[in-house]
Amino acid sequence: MTRQTLLNQTLPMVLLFFLSHTLVNGQQSPQYSLFGWNKMNWNPAFAGLDHSLSVTGHVRSQWQGISDNPETQQINAHFPVYFLSSGFGLLLENDATGPFSNLRIGLNYSYQLDLGNGILSLGLALEQVQRDLDGTRILTPDGSYQDGLPLDHADGTLPLSRVSGSTINFSTGVYYYTEKFEAGFSIRNLTEPSIDLETTAILLNRHYFAFASYDYYLGSAFMLQPAVQLSLVNGNLQTNSGVSIHYNDNIFAGASLRGYSSSTNDAIAIMAGVKLSENLRLAYAYDAGISGLTNAHSGSHEILINFNLNKQIFGGRLPKIIYNPRSL
Repeated sequence: MTRQTLLNQTLPMVLLFFLSHTLVNGQQSPQYSLFGWNKMNWNPAFAGLDHSLSVTGHVRSQWQGISDNPETQQINAHFPVYFLSSGFGLLLENDATGPFSNLRIGLNYSYQLDLGNGILSLGLALEQVQRDLDGTRILTPDGSYQDGLPLDHADGTLPLSRVSGSTINFSTGVYYYTEKFEAGFSIRNLTEPSIDLETTAILLNRHYFAFASYDYYLGSAFMLQPAVQLSLVNGNLQTNSGVSIHYNDNIFAGASLRGYSSSTNDAIAIMAGVKLSENLRLAYAYDAGISGLTNAHSGSHEILINFNLNKQIFGGRLPKIIYNPRSL
């Protein structure tokens, strides 16, 4: 039996080992390498800050070569309503890893204020969160899985069939937006609700996100943009830090590092994007793993496409600063 075959056959049990804490404390939010190009994903205060109707599709396939690898799909849309000094957004995300699947549907609202040379936005999200666990895809070391016999995990906390549950969830955030500098902070799972799954319950722990980026203009054609995102859950800190270079706001290329030490380094991401038209932009990221899983997979792939209407859709007084909508 080859090493890869062994990995493919035993992954459900391995995933259960690493994710079993979700049966008590809740699963980490899906990770994205293109975190700076889909900001409403992690901060409801960004709703409306693309200055027009903005629709984003985001797909990630993680750890290629491992069966039941994490697969995530998201679509969101948001727009400003200037006569209300507000922004509104809708988000739909599906995330699946082995026997686990997670669905998040969110309604986002932001209230925007002129502050100094920028816009200060305060956001709130109301979400419906659903968790599914397919007990028929779980393997345990002491379980019985013989053909023709009933499943037996030898663990009363694990289901023998597919179970699901849902709850209402809240997120909040703040975002400051200027011509060159952006920064935001948000909290997901604000009230830390739990989801009952028959024999157990999932606690959705608070997730904290912080983000900052700055645009350095190198003449009239080039712009250098360093960016960093910090995430914290259950006392575990993870960082995404990178830099990208943009040419005429039409194409970009960059790289980022996920992790900050030998014990947290996870991947190096290579990113690139292009403006296909005045309204449409496309971005791609490839993650080269540098963690202990490197020998078991061939990397991760991520694609993002954004449509921006680039015109005002509701009346009202425009903010005193309006910039070219920039998704890349």
